[in-house]
Amino acid sequence: MRKVFLMQPRQSGKTTKAMYEFAKDPDNTIFVTHSYEMIKHIHNRVGGNIKNFITFNQFIKKIIGRRPKNIILDEYMFFKNRDEVYNQIQVIRPENVYIFSTSDKLYDKKLFDFVKENKRTTSYQNLLQKYGDKLTEYIEKQIYDLYYNFLTDD
Repeated sequence: MRKVFLMQPRQSGKTTKAMYEFAKDPDNTIFVTHSYEMIKHIHNRVGGNIKNFITFNQFIKKIIGRRPKNIILDEYMFFKNRDEVYNQIQVIRPENVYIFSTSDKLYDKKLFDFVKENKRTTSYQNLLQKYGDKLTEYIEKQIYDLYYNFLTDD
């Protein structure tokens, strides 16, 4: 699975670039965004099958049984169920995942690097144990956010 990330500030053309990627192969692409209003806006601009546009809240329910070639995640870092979306995409394994977003927060570089370096070979629970005595509830939440996130994938 190929992952393409575009992290840029607000109002910098990310959604326009996401629409361009969708227009390349609309029949084999699922476009995931944050609201019904955005679905209408994007669909009006690029066309295609309306069933290929879903909100992040609908993702799990509407992706079951489908095997899209491409998935586009627009404003991914603001999805409230980012972990569920991440896990489901790992199961269906599309050829391409396009992730367009503004950052939702700043992560501690040492914690980010720790998760990125260990994620591929260590389960989430073992990663918490590996972190050691300095583990607080706040750090555990940060590790969870980073572990179930495309940001720390290879």
